[in-house]
Amino acid sequence: MKTLSTLAVHQIKPFGVKLTNVDLNSPEQCDRIRELLYENGVVLIPPDGGSFGDQPIQADASLLKLAGLFGKIENYHPVNAPKDSTGKVQILETMGDTGIPADSFLFHSDMSWRVNPSRASVLCGFILPPSGGNTCFQNANQMYRNLSPELREQLHGISALHSLQKGYARVNRPDDVTNDVQAIHPAVIKHPDTGVPLLYLNPNFTVSLVGMSEQESTELMNRVFEQANGPDQVLCHSWTKGDVVIWDNFGVQHLARADYLGLRRMHRVVAHDPHLRTERYVGETGDVKEGISNIEHYIKQDDHQASYQEWALRYEQDVNQAGYKIPAIATDILAQYLGKLVQTDEPRILDVAAGTGQNALLLMRNHGLTNLEAMDVSTEMLFEARRRELYCKYHVEDANQPLPIPDRQYDAVLCVGGLLASHIRAQPALEEFIRVTKDGGLVVLSMREAESEYTAEVSRLVTTGVAEVVHEHSFVGIETNQEVRHHIFVLRALGDNNSDQSAAQYNQARSPFGVQEILGFVRPGDVVLDAGCGTGQHARYLAEAASNVVGIDTDSARIAIAKEHCQDLDNASFEVASVTKLPFEDGSFELVLLAQVLHHLGGEDVHSAETSTSLREQCERAIAEAKRVLKPGGRLVLVTTSREQRRQAYWHFNLFPESAWERLDSVWSLTEGVWFTSLIEKMGFTITGNVTPAESHWIEAQDEQMVRLSLDPGWRSTDVAFALLTPDEMSQFVAQVEAVLGDGSAKELINGALAGRASHGEATVYAYDLKSE
Repeated sequence: MKTLSTLAVHQIKPFGVKLTNVDLNSPEQCDRIRELLYENGVVLIPPDGGSFGDQPIQADASLLKLAGLFGKIENYHPVNAPKDSTGKVQILETMGDTGIPADSFLFHSDMSWRVNPSRASVLCGFILPPSGGNTCFQNANQMYRNLSPELREQLHGISALHSLQKGYARVNRPDDVTNDVQAIHPAVIKHPDTGVPLLYLNPNFTVSLVGMSEQESTELMNRVFEQANGPDQVLCHSWTKGDVVIWDNFGVQHLARADYLGLRRMHRVVAHDPHLRTERYVGETGDVKEGISNIEHYIKQDDHQASYQEWALRYEQDVNQAGYKIPAIATDILAQYLGKLVQTDEPRILDVAAGTGQNALLLMRNHGLTNLEAMDVSTEMLFEARRRELYCKYHVEDANQPLPIPDRQYDAVLCVGGLLASHIRAQPALEEFIRVTKDGGLVVLSMREAESEYTAEVSRLVTTGVAEVVHEHSFVGIETNQEVRHHIFVLRALGDNNSDQSAAQYNQARSPFGVQEILGFVRPGDVVLDAGCGTGQHARYLAEAASNVVGIDTDSARIAIAKEHCQDLDNASFEVASVTKLPFEDGSFELVLLAQVLHHLGGEDVHSAETSTSLREQCERAIAEAKRVLKPGGRLVLVTTSREQRRQAYWHFNLFPESAWERLDSVWSLTEGVWFTSLIEKMGFTITGNVTPAESHWIEAQDEQMVRLSLDPGWRSTDVAFALLTPDEMSQFVAQVEAVLGDGSAKELINGALAGRASHGEATVYAYDLKSE
């Protein structure tokens, strides 16, 4: 067949185009056909309008070629399964004069009941009735523009439920579908290619508006359809045998009129993009400054959870308007290094601060990565991701808290846009990201270069041997804001050897403190929770006095040692969990023990002046959780160190720079003063006693060997106080240690600490009773 080189384009009223001289072997023509469909909504090719090699335009091979221009061939339909030899062409046969139902009278978008609706449809007429059976189209952008400004604005914030089963019931075909499929889409969406607003409500499959009563929903949709539908704006195609019609399933709605007698046989091929999702349209795009202004406004709010709830609907529009390119850069880098360093077919990825799912869209579309999980503090942001089914799992969690996730779960953790002083702080977040990453897995972090606390924490993680930096990238992350530079770190988790070694060093360096004093508060038959149990040293003694002991800790390596340490006990069990989010039912225990735990709850940046505020919030959560799981009349036992005990009884604190002491006091003095007393009273506890044990929980030799151990990062990792030091302060501490080792004063330093313990004690055991209600 003759090759036709020049594509002829003829405009159709009220919208659409007719094409002739179509040559599907021409890449240039194929690109132009794709553009024309997205710009016009409907493309008609008459029977003699073109070819695909030696195949006429109406041949199944031509139809498949045309559909392939717009995505993958869809080989699924709940009613009209493919019937050709390839399994991809749907043959639709209906009789207008029998009981076989003809197609619906209701306008609709194909498969809007799915999170990834059909992208485009190609339909060809093979056997046609003598009259009738037209296919009609409405332009979804024109429908939106027909609405009043007030109604448009109202719809921008609304989502709608689409249902397969209810949609077929509406056209008197309730028995055609036995299993329902539903999806939620915005009422107004952006065209995925042109960006124009499209009304995405249809009278066939749209069954309700989210958050409204049935009556409110019905009334509003009726009002929308009354305004949107313009009879003179409907394109009705009267079929000729061999006609090929293509429509953009996002840009137009369609129906087939059931006003004919006799057989109507059509061949249809459907294209879809499995990774394409509807994107909400929230109004006319303002200037670039507005987008930047909105970003800066929302990220600086103190209550970022509330601010992101407010921002969720227009978040994507603002960041796109401002030229926010960090997700694209970060996801490309992640995919690149996954391919190099983590060679697994379906890497499991945790997206922290996932928001509306921009990272997921990029990972799915550009790199075929789909085993994704989302974490965000904002349920409204995650709603946008959920409705598009972008992730396999959703975690509504605050990354400033210890993550309720076991160790070594993910091949990669990605955090883009969340590392800000008002959002996710450096500690414990970065260390938690490393903890939940598999050995050799990746942690990809983006941050503003001005946010130095994150760079310092990365340096600390590298120094302590839990991670290594495999790549860094500095760039301008927002095209329209050249003054702000961003930085990406790709970290590789070094894994279990370091974690296991740290846990072993912790176990060797400490003995259980205040055992007899704690046991004095345990009664026969008690079920005891050892919250923050470490390696289970207290739990073993508690099991001898109580009927059952449960130990929890966020460190799985320490839990592993605890299980081994108590494996001969049938009344002791252990699991990985956080004291601020206990996985137990209310009223499960008679006694909760928090031994030297509260000062470990530094979820915010420990180098910040806001440290004490953050710690108090987490301390309050821990006490509230303890109250929740205690039975009425139960007991809370705390072991904690006072400011004076720290200054007198711990030799290494005396080598800390003076600049660190204010932070040290803010972290370790939580239980001192009016604030803690008020908290205990508010929670319904009354103090019943306190006692200061005479012994020490540190296993120390009275010579310089103990001081020499403090040069070992692994030994320092067993003491949370060292996390309080900035890199400069840590260097000063190391210099001080080397100095006392050099001048022979190490033994004198240790002896002074031993004398302080003898006079002031190392820590104190406090007991509180929970009031019976």
